Amino acid sequence: MKLNFIFTTIASGFFTVLNTPILSSAQLDICRNYTVQDPRDTYVNLRATPNGRIIRRITNGTQVTATGIERNGWLQVRVGKSGSRGWIDGDGLVQNEDYVVFDPKDTGVNIRKEPNGEIIGRIPNGTTIDEPINYVGSWAEIPQFNGFINERLIREPDCDF
Repeated sequence: MKLNFIFTTIASGFFTVLNTPILSSAQLDICRNYTVQDPRDTYVNLRATPNGRIIRRITNGTQVTATGIERNGWLQVRVGKSGSRGWIDGDGLVQNEDYVVFDPKDTGVNIRKEPNGEIIGRIPNGTTIDEPINYVGSWAEIPQFNGFINERLIREPDCDF
């Protein structure tokens, strides 16, 4: 993956789920969005501590955000934008492949027909985009918008809590 940097102060929300494998504890990534997907059941338990008291059940398909701590395969999460916080076993989570656009000098970014070409649209800061499918120099091709964005304006999501 060409984008290997993380920036701090970006807006994040919940994103489109792509088909990705269930993660092992070694693959858990803090400050990312996940979908609850337990293949053994229809829900996972949100716990007060890793393997601790159950706070509530979280049904498969629910979006959660990792809040920055991973411990022995358990990930601390927030359910919803400002909802419950607790711990979920990483075996019940699928990481979402999500990116956002952000221009710190403007309210959005231009989408172009070709690298450095004609502007065909504008995308507001914080908009979720698909993973780029191709790079031409410093330009990333974004399939859902049929165009290109300068790669420096694409961010992996960051903790926003």
